[in-house]
Amino acid sequence: MTCEQATALVEKKRDQKLDFSERIGLWLHMAYCRFCALFAEQSRIIDECTKAYADKASDEKGIYKLDVKRKAELSEAFDAELRK
Repeated sequence: MTCEQATALVEKKRDQKLDFSERIGLWLHMAYCRFCALFAEQSRIIDECTKAYADKASDEKGIYKLDVKRKAELSEAFDAELRK
């Protein structure tokens, strides 16, 4: 697995469950690639911060969410890019 594929899987993992082979491949890659492991940790921190901000913003101004159709379109495009 390349670093590009690993970071793509880290991002995919944010929105959907990875299949078994993806999880194992990512785990193995991050076991020896400190840069991708660092990217995953930074991505997790950013997710926590943006979620906290979104929770605060939704309390103040209403809920902001991606509609189901657009989320599915983005997910399909992401999967197609991973297959390349």
